Amino acid sequence: MENDRFRLLLVRKLANEITSAESKELDALLKDDKLKQLKYNTLINYKNTNSEESKSDLNELFSITMSKIALEDKAHNVQSQQKIVNSKNPKLEVSYWLEASWKYAAVFSLIVISSILYFSYNKGIFEEEIQKVAAIEYITKSTSKGQKLLVTLPDGSSIKLNSNTLIKFRKDFNNQREVYLEGEAFFEVAENPEKPFTVNARGLLTTALGTSFNIRNFAEDEQVTVMLATGKVVVEDLKDTTNIHFLNPTEQLTYNTNNKQSTKSNFKMEWIAWKDGTLYFENANIKQIKQKIEMWYDVDVKLKGNINCSVNGSYTNKSLKHVLDGIEFSAGIAYEINGNEIILTGK
Repeated sequence: MENDRFRLLLVRKLANEITSAESKELDALLKDDKLKQLKYNTLINYKNTNSEESKSDLNELFSITMSKIALEDKAHNVQSQQKIVNSKNPKLEVSYWLEASWKYAAVFSLIVISSILYFSYNKGIFEEEIQKVAAIEYITKSTSKGQKLLVTLPDGSSIKLNSNTLIKFRKDFNNQREVYLEGEAFFEVAENPEKPFTVNARGLLTTALGTSFNIRNFAEDEQVTVMLATGKVVVEDLKDTTNIHFLNPTEQLTYNTNNKQSTKSNFKMEWIAWKDGTLYFENANIKQIKQKIEMWYDVDVKLKGNINCSVNGSYTNKSLKHVLDGIEFSAGIAYEINGNEIILTGK
């Protein structure tokens, strides 16, 4: 599965259709994997090679790569047996001293790839595959701070976007029900057992047949959180196929993007009340209050002095002033409104 994903991301990279989240996922797959790095560099070099020079430079490109492997062998004083691999094209015949299995696999893969690319160059197969990926049309919907948006998908599913959120899905969505998410959104999925509904949030894939759930995936956060409201979902890490979790209603999965660890726990439905126009605070400190108010009302919040607080409250479709009055009353935090700037001061 990982190799299939690597190939898909590589093709999207070559077609200049890769998203920022997918680019990070590709980097993660390349990290510490010399074989994938060799394949990646080879294809990128091929893509950047002038069409008139492709045939003559291709053999030189692989010779350079092979020489680097051979030099590393010599540096580590590895004794090996000579292997000869012959291609149908005599120009692609190579012979090097190899022993370590990954090196042999790398050389073999490079030769196979070079053969494919060489013949694909003449027949246009490689370019045709890239063009097919590039031809896929995507629809993007987004919100700024202070905005919410309800999106109805072609299959009848709906997505409620929180502030500062972006989603991306194919124009032919009914053929492949996949959504890419940056930010926070609540999904109500139309049931279709034959075509699972998937959401990709920084490489964390949530799959559902017919259910409702919330996903929080902001770039500034160190975690991705999936909260299930109804039905069942499967959540898996595309970088680690053994990291698979099944969620039941009121269960959430929190995935740490730094240490790659996942934690399952329960959540309160009030935590996703934003979708119903409710701004909810639960033991919120001043940093959390600042973040929520800025996103909810699209203002710039400044803090004065050392403010220690623990705020609780629920505000449905209320004005900014109403919320600030509530915080001032419950936590003793004075406020001042200067246009788009809010100043909070501890008493």
